[in-house]
This record gives sequence, structure tokens and C-alpha cells, in this order.
Amino acid sequence: MSELQEFVKKRTSDFSGISCRKIYGLDAFYLSDIPFIVISSNEQIIVKVDDFEVKKTLLKIPQVSQWILNDKVMENWFLLPDTFNKKKNKLAPILEMTSKALLHPRKEKTKRKKKSKTQNNSDKIAVETVTNVEKNPSFFKRLCNFIIG
Repeated sequence: MSELQEFVKKRTSDFSGISCRKIYGLDAFYLSDIPFIVISSNEQIIVKVDDFEVKKTLLKIPQVSQWILNDKVMENWFLLPDTFNKKKNKLAPILEMTSKALLHPRKEKTKRKKKSKTQNNSDKIAVETVTNVEKNPSFFKRLCNFIIG
């Protein structure tokens, strides 16, 4: 086991359900059977990020880039700079943030479809997409103030 693998293994020892296997012929750490961290052949750390907010935060770090494997950009995989290979205080927050995003993904808003008949032809059915509208509590407050005041 390489020095970098041992370093990452120490940083991930607190996570439950962590295991080591190969992915794309490279050493990888799995979190609850989901690929989580890959150690590249040139000894760099690659993390998987599915959450949009975590991606934005990660891309703000200088020298973080998307992972390219065999001239193909690997979606949701990010290559960390070499400075993360030896510094615990830099790597630990990234691993914690990405592990939470993998284990507890955000639920996307569901869309429901509503069928309605068009007025011109009763034979045709138009499909409208209705999305959930979040209610702004200040709107109700303003409405109450308008009615009372």
C-alpha cells in the first residue's frame, strides 16, 4: 500500500462503511458501495462529488480541476492539487463535505403532470407541467397587513 493510500485511509477511518477496491484499474475507496475517492497512477487524490453546491465550493479552491481519464472528462470527479496529499487540515474538510453529499443526496423537487383537454379540439390532450411553488411567508404577512391596515 502506498504512502498516499495510507494517508487517505487514516483520514477516512472515521467514516462507516468504507472499503478499498479497484475502479478503472486504480485504487479506490468506496463509501457504502459508492465510489468515493480514487488514487491516480501519478499519486493524486480524486474525489467524487454529486451535489451542485459542493461542486461550486470545491471549484473555488485553486488548482482543482475535473478528472480526465483516457481523454474523457469524468463527470462529477475532481482532481485535488498535490498540496492536499500531505496536509490533514486541508484534506479532512473536503472528505467530510463530499462524504455527506454522497450519503445524503439532496432530493430534487418532483414535477407532476396535469392532463387537460384543449378548448379547440376535444380529441387532443395537452400536457402541462406544474412545478411546486414555494410560498414566501412575507407575502402572507403583507397581505394581512393590507387587510388589517
